[in-house]
Amino acid sequence: MNYIGIDPGLSGALAFLAPELQIVEFFDIPTIKTGKTRKVIYSEIQMILDTWTLLGPAIFIIEKTHAMPKQGVTSMFNFGKICGVLLGIASTYRLPIHEVAPQTWKKSILKDSQKEKDDSRIKAIELFPRLHKNLKLKKHHNRAEALLLAEYARRENL
Repeated sequence: MNYIGIDPGLSGALAFLAPELQIVEFFDIPTIKTGKTRKVIYSEIQMILDTWTLLGPAIFIIEKTHAMPKQGVTSMFNFGKICGVLLGIASTYRLPIHEVAPQTWKKSILKDSQKEKDDSRIKAIELFPRLHKNLKLKKHHNRAEALLLAEYARRENL
């Protein structure tokens, strides 16, 4: 079984874990700047997933999201839209989709840490050391979380 982890949002990431093929890959959510805003390039996400799903059966695991206090209405609407479109794209593959709350997967994967963003990055480097160059900056925590979501799905046999 292969696993596709999705950390949603404009600065989110997609990760692919194929244990039998010994493949681990990830991509930042592709975006383009238009004026003062950034927009997700959904067709590029589709192309990435097209390639990954050709490598065998897979499941999608996406972080279950909710509104956060002190978030602006527009930003929360845009975040929700991105999450919805990502779920829609994933559903076109007719593969299992699991939404997992951050508290759930972090309790399992990050059990001995503070469960902060940087802890995710450090844990991902421990589990996937050959990817350390692509996880070395604090801003790479979304890549790490997508990888850890996929790892969580693998460990839990989702």
